[in-house]
Order: sequence, then structure tokens, then C-alpha cells
Amino acid sequence: ELAWEIALAYYSGSDFDKAAVLLADISDSGIDDIFELRAKIYLSKIYISKSMIPLAKKYAMQVLKKLSDAKNKKSYLYALAYMLDYFSSSRDEASILNDKYMEAMDILLRCDLNNNYLNTALHFPAQIFENKKNEKIFSNILEKTERIATEIKNQHLVAAVYNWKAIHDEYNGDINSARKDFDKAEKIRTELGDLEQLLRIKNGISDFNLRIAHIKEAYNVLNDIISQLFMISDYPLIIELLKNQAQAAFFFHDYE
Repeated sequence: ELAWEIALAYYSGSDFDKAAVLLADISDSGIDDIFELRAKIYLSKIYISKSMIPLAKKYAMQVLKKLSDAKNKKSYLYALAYMLDYFSSSRDEASILNDKYMEAMDILLRCDLNNNYLNTALHFPAQIFENKKNEKIFSNILEKTERIATEIKNQHLVAAVYNWKAIHDEYNGDINSARKDFDKAEKIRTELGDLEQLLRIKNGISDFNLRIAHIKEAYNVLNDIISQLFMISDYPLIIELLKNQAQAAFFFHDYE
């Protein structure tokens, strides 16, 4: 138990390498099935965060097999492992990805794992979003996630829902609704004070304005926050923001 508590402390402090060493020892200890399964869940999460997908999938599948063999599919650990198996599935597995996605959400809800359900629901397969045949399914998922996120007062996920609703609105040509949903997401992000997520949504709003040729709005959105860019460490996001700012400045004739 001491090793478990230390591993969790490392994990909570984002020291994933040290956490992984201890969790691997617990996973292979053969002493306590519950601790072993929980360790494998955390190992899968760590390797997903490191983009080491085969290892993440390996640990998730070990948990699924162990609980399936024990006829214990109602365990919350089975639900978490199923979610992690979905997250570590290849995007090329189009034929089974939709089914995994829908099943993962059902299992998580049955176990009352609402935050995990919401995170899974908002990581949908591309074909759910892009295929017009799935329009009703996608709309229902967004409505359900908004309701649950609001009920449990998870404002971070409420903002994420509005962001996806805006993208969905624009995809369907409803520009006015898209703008309203982007504004709702921005308002929540501003209230939360999460700079990285706020910059992410502002980048989305600027990109949206560029696509509909509202150049002044695109320029102003990013010009207001350009001084804050290097207060975050997400360099791909910084590059994306600078690219959009350069495009907006060019079309706005601000060549300096």
C-alpha cells in the first residue's frame, strides 16, 4: 500500500516516469488483484499521455481480460479499461471504432463515471462527426454531454461542449449559431482563468472568422491576446496562433 500511495503522489505531481516504475512493480507483484488492476489502469493512462499507444493498449487489454475471465464486467475498473482501450485504438480501425466509442460511453454511464463519460463522448471518431448519416447521433451526444456536464457543474467540459457545438454548427452552415456557441465557450474559459484553454478557444474563433472572411474580427481576437502567447508551453498551439495571426494581419494589410 505504501508503494501505491507513493506512485499516486508521483502521478498527481505529473512525475509520470517515477510513477510508472512503481506502478509496473505493483502490476507484476502477484500480491493483490485489485491493486494490480488499478496499477495497470494508471499505466495505461500514463502511456496514452506519452503517446506510447501500444503499451497503453497492452495494459488496458490485460485489465479487460482479467475481469472478463472473472465474469466481472460490471466493475468500474472494466469500464475504465474499456475507455482506455478505445483511446488507444487506431483511428484506422474505422469498422470497429464507432462501436467501441458507443459501447465505452454506455459502460461508463452504467458505472456513474460521469467525468470519464464526458471525456470519452468528446473524443468521438471522425466518421461520427463527418458522416451526415450520423447527424442525429452526433447532435444527441452533444445535447447529452451538455446536460450531464451542467448537472455535475464541470465548467471545463461545458466549455468543451460549446466549442464542439460551434464546430458542428459551422460544419452544417449555421454561422450565427456557431458564433453564439463560440462566444459561450470563450465566456466560460475566461471565467475559469485557464489561459491555455482560453487561447485555444480564441484561436478557434479567429480561425472561424478567417474561414467566413470576417478578417477584422479574426485580427482583433488574436491581437488582444498575442502578448500572452509565451506564458504557455504548448508550442504547437503557439505556432498555430501565430500562423492565424499572420494570416489575419496580411489580409488586414498590417504588414508589419
